[in-house]
Amino acid sequence: MHKKSKKILLLSILFFLFSIAFVIGLIVFNIHYAEATLQNTTEFSATITNINSEHFFMIETNQFNSRLMVSDQTVVNRTALNNLQRGDIIYFRVRNRHVDNLNTRFEAVSVEIITLRVNYTDIVTIDMYNSYAQWQRQWITLTQTFGIVVFLSLGIVFVILHVKRLRRY
Repeated sequence: MHKKSKKILLLSILFFLFSIAFVIGLIVFNIHYAEATLQNTTEFSATITNINSEHFFMIETNQFNSRLMVSDQTVVNRTALNNLQRGDIIYFRVRNRHVDNLNTRFEAVSVEIITLRVNYTDIVTIDMYNSYAQWQRQWITLTQTFGIVVFLSLGIVFVILHVKRLRRY
């Protein structure tokens, strides 16, 4: 087998592996952003110690080491979010699989909030969160599918080139 033929075969294998990676990524992402329910989330309460709104809305509390992250697109009551202050008691839900992350020792860890309310005012609702998560799943599914098609097509093209080269020799 010539060097060029080996390179073509290696490229086709590489493109097929990229396709598999895209499929795995698609599956993992869709599992991660599965619909949130009362059964797969847990509610907590905490007292706010600090609020940061540079990139995401991040809330720090007395009770948990991790920051609580609020996605901008899930907010149903922006005024109530902007009015949060130190000392306010908040009620929030996180996915059950992220409960252990609330008390991690690493400061860089943040946990995504599924619902958020203060007193009796909803700031993030489970319905709004699920609407945003569904939009994310659709968008990622579209882009991942495009990636799969591109890499599979390239893999097939390079397999065909490899077979043609083998027939010549």
